[in-house]
Amino acid sequence: MVITGLFLCLCMQQFFFYAPAYAEKIPALSLIPADVRFDIRVELMKKKAVLEEDFATFEKAAQTFNEKEAKDQSDLEFQQLEDWRNRYIEAVKRFNREVVESRNAKVLPGNKWTPQTVGAASVRGSFSIQNRDGSIFSNANVSAGTAVRLESGARVTTGPTGHVQCLLLDQTVFTIGPNSNMIIDEFVYDTDMSPKKVSVLMSIGFFRWVTGKVARKDPKAMKVTLPVGTLGIRGTDFEAFVAPDGSGYIKLFSGYIEVTPLKDGKTFQMGGKSLVRFGVDGTFSNPEAVDPADNI
Repeated sequence: MVITGLFLCLCMQQFFFYAPAYAEKIPALSLIPADVRFDIRVELMKKKAVLEEDFATFEKAAQTFNEKEAKDQSDLEFQQLEDWRNRYIEAVKRFNREVVESRNAKVLPGNKWTPQTVGAASVRGSFSIQNRDGSIFSNANVSAGTAVRLESGARVTTGPTGHVQCLLLDQTVFTIGPNSNMIIDEFVYDTDMSPKKVSVLMSIGFFRWVTGKVARKDPKAMKVTLPVGTLGIRGTDFEAFVAPDGSGYIKLFSGYIEVTPLKDGKTFQMGGKSLVRFGVDGTFSNPEAVDPADNI
């Protein structure tokens, strides 16, 4: 009887404590090869990002379960975690099989992936991406989905009807509107081929950024410089407009931005959904609320 009772007690303790060891039984997500065809690589990147976020949510749920008092834990919650874990394992296995199979896909002309490649997800009108080596990608030789090279020193310009939207390796998306001019001051890749540092100089026009893993991993790794100051990007979705006379605005949709005006060097922070305007003289207005409907 004593042995039976001890056995049941141990079972209950194991049943109602979702041990961190579960992670050891989950296969790791495969690295996406650098030479995989561009369009396939982009899809794999998106799927991997979703799986990583799903696992983070799962870990949080398991931790919340473990922090509960034993009397508040239920076999239903435990089973839900087990089902979640099993579904995740199957999803990881499918993803890893896709990565292996992706090596067999034929490379399309002009779509070979290199460390300095980005994807022109959407293009229209007149535009130009000119690298330091003299290579030029424009509406004359680039269509939607075509892989283009983007490196430190690259200048991106658009005409009156130009529009360019590019996807970086870390899922950062930047959009450039008509009559715009932007220089990629620094564009450094890490050993895993994800961007390590991105520094951009925005001189004129409309720009929209939806930040990927670079700023989330290392906030100081993403910086945008305007004629009137510098923006430190912190896991952010924002847009900025610089008029020909140097005035404009910064509109934040999520995350937060550290703004350092060139005029006085006094950094202030934008958070939530807010907007600040700046004048030709480099003076910034106080943040004001953004209309919730005025979003993506």
